[in-house]
Amino acid sequence: MRKALCAVAALLVLTGCSSSTDQSTSLQADAPRAAAPEGSAYQAEPSARESSAPSAADRETGDTGTEQRAIAYTADLRVRVEKVEPATVKAKELVDAAKGYVARERTYGTTPSARLDFQVPAERYPEVLDALAKQLGEKVSLEQSAEDVTEEIADVDSRVESAEAALKRLRTLLSRAGTVGEVLQVSEELDQRQADLDALKARQKSLSKRVKEAAITLVVVSEKEEPAEEDDSGFLGGLKAGWSDFTGFVSGLLTGVGWLLPFSPFLVGLFFLGRFLIRRRARRRGQAA
Repeated sequence: MRKALCAVAALLVLTGCSSSTDQSTSLQADAPRAAAPEGSAYQAEPSARESSAPSAADRETGDTGTEQRAIAYTADLRVRVEKVEPATVKAKELVDAAKGYVARERTYGTTPSARLDFQVPAERYPEVLDALAKQLGEKVSLEQSAEDVTEEIADVDSRVESAEAALKRLRTLLSRAGTVGEVLQVSEELDQRQADLDALKARQKSLSKRVKEAAITLVVVSEKEEPAEEDDSGFLGGLKAGWSDFTGFVSGLLTGVGWLLPFSPFLVGLFFLGRFLIRRRARRRGQAA
């Protein structure tokens, strides 16, 4: 009888353990669905979530099917022309025809030259750069760069989304604050998060502009005749060399005088003191003799 009771008790214990294990496994499997809010991505299958959620870089480039890199193009072009002003006018016309614009322009009068910073649509960048290099004058130099900012855009987009979600939660907490201290604390945190979000959005806008618009810096310089070599032989050459040496000597002498000038009061005082001592010694010798 005792053996039968022990066997029944052991059977009950094993049944309870098995039921507890199955229930724990079921709870763990259902935990994500139970914890996720309605409309969350957790309600879909993993494969469906991965295939349906476009990356931040894809959202930036507008391509959700295949991966497309976000590239920021820049170029520095230097050309030599006969006349600077007509060349700059033609350069502006070429850029304007491509729906671009002048972001900054500087003209130098001492040595006729100009510097123009253009912003052109990225899809028109190659043809505009080629036209500027070939249709204005002689190309002196050209430097190009292409920076891949895809990951940077994705990072900024993700941080913007997180900041917006944090602001939403803080506004909810602010509406539930019960004391003045809680209101002030949440408001201070809300202001700081809003400032961070504004900075992120400004960076997001700047990155988007860099991808959509290529930057071209054009420097236009005028042609100059090479100066004729001067003949340094003969009388005029010797006169010029002598005058150069004389002016150099005078300049060095004046430099030395200027350096000694601050010490002149001390030197004058030292001179008169020495003169006084010499005369005094000579007078004593005369009296002793």
